[in-house]
Amino acid sequence: MVTSIPNYLFPQIITAFKTKIGCLALVGSFATGNYSPQHPDINFVLIFNRPPTGRDYLRLGRIFSRTVHHFDRQFDIRFEYRPFKFPPPYGPKRNFEVFINPVIADISRLSGDYPLNMPKNILAGMKSSRKIIFGRDLLGTVPTTVNKKYVLKTASRDLGIFITQLKFAALSHDLTLPSPYLLNETISLGKMLLRLGLEITLSDHQLRSGTYLKHIHDLPSIHRLYQRHYGQKTADSARLILRARDQYDQWKHNSSRIFAVYQAAHHVGTSTWSKLSQLSQP
Repeated sequence: MVTSIPNYLFPQIITAFKTKIGCLALVGSFATGNYSPQHPDINFVLIFNRPPTGRDYLRLGRIFSRTVHHFDRQFDIRFEYRPFKFPPPYGPKRNFEVFINPVIADISRLSGDYPLNMPKNILAGMKSSRKIIFGRDLLGTVPTTVNKKYVLKTASRDLGIFITQLKFAALSHDLTLPSPYLLNETISLGKMLLRLGLEITLSDHQLRSGTYLKHIHDLPSIHRLYQRHYGQKTADSARLILRARDQYDQWKHNSSRIFAVYQAAHHVGTSTWSKLSQLSQP
């Protein structure tokens, strides 16, 4: 069971850093039980009471490494640090893949335009899905209410990061063979682009209410919303990205499928950039 991974990982983190942890929270689809069975993401937030030292990061790295090796007969575990370049896996792919995405920060990073070094609109989804594992509910205190002005202000930076990473992904893997690594990066970055592309089209009221968050990973809803705001081609590209998430195990060894999903994500990025340019006009 995939749930055995956090059940092993979190007690080790708590034991190693008990007095230093302000908050350890499971967030995202795994926290709510709505994760994709074929492409499960375990997302968690670790907030330290004070800035972690180099020794702390090395200790945490050893815990992550032990977790990978503990499950190496059952799962291929990959730790990822979005939206930055995804690190290579620990070894050859043999088993069912599980992706773990930690956000690591300290309490001095709980405010400002980028609390926890992330845009508030991204944090809003984490905050709404949070399940506190240990410590205080610091994540619940993070201000995540945004308006359209904020989203448009931060979207250019975030979109630039996502698109740049997507471009380099195609140049970073051996494409003479089917590349599950490229497909995974494309799905992850594609979902970020889909969310940002949706948020820049919303009104102040829609952003404040947060009701759109329930549509982020719902294929029919995303397809309908993208049809309305971007047209049929971009809507079909959005649908392909989310289908790839649900068909990951079947598609990861099919180069034509992988390349089609990559091109779809690239198209969504280009369309979102064009839409952002239009919306940012005075």
